[in-house]
Amino acid sequence: CDTNIKGKYDSPNFSDLSTFKVPDFCFSCGKAYPWTEIRMAAVKELADEIENLDESEKEQLKGSIKELIMEGPKTSLAISRYKKLMGKAGKFAYEEMKTLIVEIVSSTVKKSLFD
Repeated sequence: CDTNIKGKYDSPNFSDLSTFKVPDFCFSCGKAYPWTEIRMAAVKELADEIENLDESEKEQLKGSIKELIMEGPKTSLAISRYKKLMGKAGKFAYEEMKTLIVEIVSSTVKKSLFD
């Protein structure tokens, strides 16, 4: 949409000690930035590799990924579905998926998924 990406303001006369999180989605149109698209694609590819899930379950898992990231009305359902499917997927798949997911979901979703 050609809207400037909001980010950290650098000024030579001001020392900012806060941390800055690179945004995942455009604040104007809601579209995922390229780095977010790459992470989501990696999560979906990993879902396809999980041997303990059938094709239908893999599709359900992949469909839940965007809801986990965007946080909307279906996020609670996505959290429940993710937990159920990853429980069936096994410990190795769970740990690998967690490594990818934690980079792209909010702290609220992380808490619901992994605490």
